[in-house]
Amino acid sequence: MTGVQTCALPIYLNTNCISNNEATVTVEVTGGPLNVNPVATPNAVCRGDSTRLHAAAGGGNVGHYSYSWSSDPPGFTSSSPEPMVKPAVNTIYSVTVTDEYNQTSGSTQVIIHPDPYIYLGPSDTTICIYDSIILDAGDQGAAYLWSNGATTRTISFGTTGIGFDAQHYDVEVINSYGCRSTSGINVFFSL
Repeated sequence: MTGVQTCALPIYLNTNCISNNEATVTVEVTGGPLNVNPVATPNAVCRGDSTRLHAAAGGGNVGHYSYSWSSDPPGFTSSSPEPMVKPAVNTIYSVTVTDEYNQTSGSTQVIIHPDPYIYLGPSDTTICIYDSIILDAGDQGAAYLWSNGATTRTISFGTTGIGFDAQHYDVEVINSYGCRSTSGINVFFSL
């Protein structure tokens, strides 16, 4: 509560007598009730990335706050007003703020963006030496980088057709959220 209050108080003299004259005392009340509005910056990240939690406490006995963070799913605790976190799954972070007199609580959620999904086929694939193969990294609209330098969603390759050959290809996919995944495949060309 913020405001100015004026009170009339009797004056007490050193002689233990009470004067009939009144004095005016002005009391200004600032601040307000203790409150907390936790947020995460950013509130959505890729798996393995970090984000900062902010308790955003106000009111109450300013300057005398203590913090107690927890998480759901469980496993995280902190007494910092702005801890860094690295969640592996969607997580709700809750904080209780105490100001020596009162306490209040709030929570915020951190969302994990999906990883790109890549399926090139079985990790060891065998095809005929006369055939070619097309590998598709999937995840339409993503960015791609293959171990052969290609930046397209699919690559096609074969072999000389003369005899046994083994080739290995890796691809890194970056989806629209900026999340990355990698995958690899061994291709064996045989009769």
